[in-house]
Amino acid sequence: MLSSQSMIQLSAKMKEICNGGYDLYFLHGWVTSALTAPNEMDEDDMTPTYLLFQHPEKMFEVDNLEAFMQDLNDFCNQIVEDTLSSNDPIIPLVNLTQSPVDLNKLNPDEERNLLSWVYGYLFSYLANWDNVADYCDDADTIGNLFFVPLLHLSAVFFTLDKKYDLSKGLNEDAASDYADLKLDLYDLWNDDENGNLLSDEKLAQFAESGELFIGEVGNSTSMLLNFVLDYCMNDNTSDDHTLN
Repeated sequence: MLSSQSMIQLSAKMKEICNGGYDLYFLHGWVTSALTAPNEMDEDDMTPTYLLFQHPEKMFEVDNLEAFMQDLNDFCNQIVEDTLSSNDPIIPLVNLTQSPVDLNKLNPDEERNLLSWVYGYLFSYLANWDNVADYCDDADTIGNLFFVPLLHLSAVFFTLDKKYDLSKGLNEDAASDYADLKLDLYDLWNDDENGNLLSDEKLAQFAESGELFIGEVGNSTSMLLNFVLDYCMNDNTSDDHTLN
C-alpha cells in the first residue's frame, strides 16, 4: 500500500503535470473500471496517459519524469492488487488519508472526489468495455446484475454533478469530454416506455424512495465486477495486470 504521504505527493504532481485537470481520484475510478471490463485491455488503455497527458511533447520538460511515471505505475498496480485480491466491496478513493470512510457521511470535498472517481469509472466503461451481451446471453441476469448497479452509479454521478461543477477544474478539451460523457450517459438510459431513467424526476424518485444511496457505490461496483467474473467468462481478470 502506498503511504498517504506518497499519494499526496503523487496527487500534487499530477495537478502540476496533467494540465487537463484529471486527478488521482479519476485515475483510481478509471483503472477500477478497466479491471472490471469483460474484454482484454491494452496496457495503454488501463492507464489513460492519452487523457492525462494531452500534450505528450511537454512531458519531456518535466523534472524527474521517470520517477513520476514509476510512482504512477505503482499507484495503478496497487489498485490492481487491492481490487483483485480482496472479497470485500470495492472502496472508491475519496481522500488520501487512508482512514476508514463512511460513504454515507462524506464531507463536501470527499463528495466532489467521489464524483471524480465515478466519472473515471463511467468514462472507462464507455471508452473501453465491450458489450456484455456478447459474453452473457441471459437477459434477466444482465438486467439484474449488470444494468441495475450501472444505473445506480450513473444516478450517483448525475446527482453529484448537480452539486459540484467538476468541469471548472478541467481544460477546454477535458471539459468537452466531460460534457460529451454526460450526453452519452444520459442517452444510454433512454427508455421508450418510462422516459429517461436519469431525468430530474427519476433522480428525485430515487432519492425519495431511498434507492439512491451514495454509500452503495462500492457495492454497486463490486456487483459489476462479480457479474463479469461469474457470467462473462472473463479471462482478462485472471491475467497478470501488473503494469510495466
